[in-house]
Amino acid sequence: MGLNEIPKQYEYSCDVCNYMHDKRQYYNSGRPPHWTQLILRREGYDMTGAAACDASISFLMCPKCTDIVVEKMNALKDSAQ
Repeated sequence: MGLNEIPKQYEYSCDVCNYMHDKRQYYNSGRPPHWTQLILRREGYDMTGAAACDASISFLMCPKCTDIVVEKMNALKDSAQ
């Protein structure tokens, strides 16, 4: 019986379309190259209207979904002006 070391693997999947990144290595940035970490910072409020907690949300997005989100955000910005 021999000893076989199995290296640690990492899976990255897009939070929007569930696309799975094909490499299983760790990236220091926390995301694969050309991927985006979208963080929406906001507070959670209690019934009196006072800020009670952090209600921020985070999305890891593949390049395809990133392009779509940026396009939609720019269209929304342009329509609001």
